[in-house]
Formats: sequence, structure tokens, C-alpha cells
Amino acid sequence: YKVVAELEAVEKALKQSRCVAKVTEIYGLIKRNSEVAYPISSAKELPTTQIKDLITGKVEDVSGDRACVKFATGYNPPQAGTMVYFYQIKDPENNTDVDPYVVTTGKLIYVSGQYATAVIDPSGRVVSKGTSVTTRF
Repeated sequence: YKVVAELEAVEKALKQSRCVAKVTEIYGLIKRNSEVAYPISSAKELPTTQIKDLITGKVEDVSGDRACVKFATGYNPPQAGTMVYFYQIKDPENNTDVDPYVVTTGKLIYVSGQYATAVIDPSGRVVSKGTSVTTRF
């Protein structure tokens, strides 16, 4: 999945399982009948946690300061609030193997199954699809 916007519920219509919402942040094109996940917490609301377990994954998509991460199967995925490290194992210019190096850090704000949404720390380098992710570095 890809986070394209943040919404704020304005009016509820419980009988129809619907509500009226306004867009508070937009990161991409919102299409008709798009899925809405509730709740997605902002990075500011979640305390940052670090875990001892080593859980790895890959970036599936990036939109603005958000990344969709798919964690490896066979692990219990980390919870929202977990600090993650984005790292490279290939030289971006010539695609040769290099010693792993941290590109930037981030924080998970939403986790569903093996997928998670992470807010990328803007002070680091650019994160792109295929960038490796880990909970410990």
C-alpha cells in the first residue's frame, strides 16, 4: 500500500459505516474508492522505541517523507513507534556490493501484517524503492 493522504474525520454516519473527512496532508493522487486505514498515528504522537530483535525488510514504495516497508516473513513485525534504519548494501552508482551503510533513520507509524508505513528522517539521504530496512544496525 501507499500512503497518499492524511484525513481528519469531521462528521460520522454510523448507520452507513461512513463519515465525512477533510484532507489534512496530501502526498499523492487520491483515487475514487481508495482504501482508508484507521488509525495511522503521526510520528510526533508515538514514543520512539528500539527493540533488541533484528527484523529486516525492503522499501516497497516512497512518497514524500513516507515509505512503505515490507518486512521479511517468518518474523513478528515490529510495532508502531519502532525506530528503523534504512541502509544500502550496493553502491548506487555502479551496483557493486559494499559494506552496509546507514542512509537515514525513520519511525514506524502504522503496521499491518508484514507491511508498515515509516516516516523518514529528512536529515538523511534519499530513500528509494529497494532500500534495505532493519530494526537494529
